[in-house]
Amino acid sequence: MPADPSAGTRWSALAVILFAGAVGAAQLGKLPAALPLIRGELGIGLVTAGWIISTIVVIGAAGSLFAGIAGDRIGHRRILIGGTVLVAAGSVAGAFSNDAAGLIASRIVEGVGYIAVVTAAPVMVSRSAAARDRAAAFGIWSFYMPLGMSSMIALSPIVMDVAGGWRGLWLLNGALAALAFVALAASLHGQRFAPVPSPTPVRLRGIGVTVTKAGPWALAVGMGAYSLVYLSSMAFLPTYLIERQGFDARSAAMLVGLAVFMNAPGCYVGGRIVRSGIPAWAGIALGYCGMAVCAAGLYQSDIPFALRYALAMALPFFGGFIPPIVLSRIEAHAPSPELYGTAVGIVLQVVSFGQFVGPPVMAALVAASGNWQSGAWLTVAACATGLAAAGVLRRLDRRAGLR
Repeated sequence: MPADPSAGTRWSALAVILFAGAVGAAQLGKLPAALPLIRGELGIGLVTAGWIISTIVVIGAAGSLFAGIAGDRIGHRRILIGGTVLVAAGSVAGAFSNDAAGLIASRIVEGVGYIAVVTAAPVMVSRSAAARDRAAAFGIWSFYMPLGMSSMIALSPIVMDVAGGWRGLWLLNGALAALAFVALAASLHGQRFAPVPSPTPVRLRGIGVTVTKAGPWALAVGMGAYSLVYLSSMAFLPTYLIERQGFDARSAAMLVGLAVFMNAPGCYVGGRIVRSGIPAWAGIALGYCGMAVCAAGLYQSDIPFALRYALAMALPFFGGFIPPIVLSRIEAHAPSPELYGTAVGIVLQVVSFGQFVGPPVMAALVAASGNWQSGAWLTVAACATGLAAAGVLRRLDRRAGLR
């Protein structure tokens, strides 16, 4: 909650937090359009490219929980601001990489920063918003992924033309992350955000209670499956459009950027679902049903382009229902307010795991079969997992007296 319970929502702080999250998401969006150039220059295969896509979240897959715990103990504002510094450093370092190993190493640094930002930001959003605006604030925060990722996907070809290739694109992203650092430091300076809303520090016992509670894990799987489907499906779409449908790099990037941006109106609908009183599990289930249909058909070889593109736009739209619903539910399933960040860390740990394993597994399925449709085995199975998590959440919510 805000440091002063009588204070209104700090919309300017929310805007800066959203910008920082969008810059983090841009580190995912900068790669798809640049991937063909990177593969050609560094001589890497499709599977290695999948690992480069995923490496930004490798630390998140292992360390989001620790980021949440650290925020609860030393302050989420510090974690948020420090994360933007690491994103800037990793992106600049990546611009000077000469092989796949160097690029992956720089993506690990970016990944540490990215997970710090997206773990700390929801807690700061909650504490910046008045209770009456919290659902809307989480809906707005959920825009960080489509805003950052889609903008960077669409703009990457133009930036690479102007800046002399993918290395210039990496330097631009470093500059944006540095700007986010300055904006956060200026916007949040002097504002009274306590590390936790309790005078006592987070203890190991409280952390243990959080990690053994079913609610955060149900929410984590419910959002993690979405992240796997979303990133796996969208990350390789520019490559597919270029290699199989004859589009040039700029056209493919613009098309995919627009499709990815459809996640934003989906997030808006998700926020409306939260405010309308529709049960959380039902909204999550609806999102996965829509994603499953789209994932099953997206890479079919014998469908017209118009249908393929409609599926590409609908998949992130339906997926957008899920983040604001999950984020608005975490606080209710955390053992106590001072352990909110730890619960967020659990959710984002599974989200990061989905983002980490999804692209390389999908690439391996496609490479092994020579058929892009093979990737649907992964994405449809992930949707089924998300539906199962929604069913578990339904039982937990009813047991807790929640809608």
